[in-house]
Amino acid sequence: MVEFLKEPFVLRAIVCGLILAILLSGLGLFLVLRRLSLIGDGLAHVSFGGVSLGVLLNGSPFYVAIPVCVLASIGILKIIKIARIHTDAALGIVSSLGIASGVILSTIGGGFNVEVFNYLFGSILSVTYEDVVASFIFTCLFLSYVFLFYGELVSTTFDEELAFVEGVNTERINTVLAVFTAVTVVMGMKIVGLLLVTSLLIIPPVTSLQFSKEFKTTFFLSIFFGVVSVVLGIALSLLFDVPAGSSIVLVNLCALLLAIAISRKNC
Repeated sequence: MVEFLKEPFVLRAIVCGLILAILLSGLGLFLVLRRLSLIGDGLAHVSFGGVSLGVLLNGSPFYVAIPVCVLASIGILKIIKIARIHTDAALGIVSSLGIASGVILSTIGGGFNVEVFNYLFGSILSVTYEDVVASFIFTCLFLSYVFLFYGELVSTTFDEELAFVEGVNTERINTVLAVFTAVTVVMGMKIVGLLLVTSLLIIPPVTSLQFSKEFKTTFFLSIFFGVVSVVLGIALSLLFDVPAGSSIVLVNLCALLLAIAISRKNC
């Protein structure tokens, strides 16, 4: 491990992984508590379409997928509001569209190449310095937003109707969270890939909820579990030569199972 840590690409992977773990785990708590956990999965499917479009246009799949995902995320909110259908149905519609368009665009572009597979399954050891900087800036934006609008975020999360009656601009809160989620899912591609990015949005918050129901404590516990899972996942990946994304998810799952066992024992 000491030899591995001397490599610049490993250090970039660890730093970027830690930054995005904070972002994914912190944001995931709001989604879990609002029963919107699967929005990450739906947007991951949409990102596949954005990545395929970027590859087809010979552009940057990352920067093409971001606006595609943001539009899809806002579109989900509009579908729920205008068509008056349940959230899971809206997610199913948008995710189906994302997968279908991704398959068609990939086929037109000559099939699934190495670049597309890297985004599907993750390639954290290939992160660049620019990825680290972009992740850091966006994570700072998210944490700043949580700090500045903490009361409105919490009230909207636990009771949106009451928050609206109390004068909270719930539509703005929902839109901003949707945009954060969209960009976060795309950024998470480099860590665990599109197929597994939802795990970092869901498992750390659920693990933290086994120990505390107080929001601030749960928020920091969620970030803690996310960070630890990334560090251990990357370490296992380097030691046993297995995919980093899958290792991170398995560490997350083990932490969740252990948390459930401990919480049941203390009941």
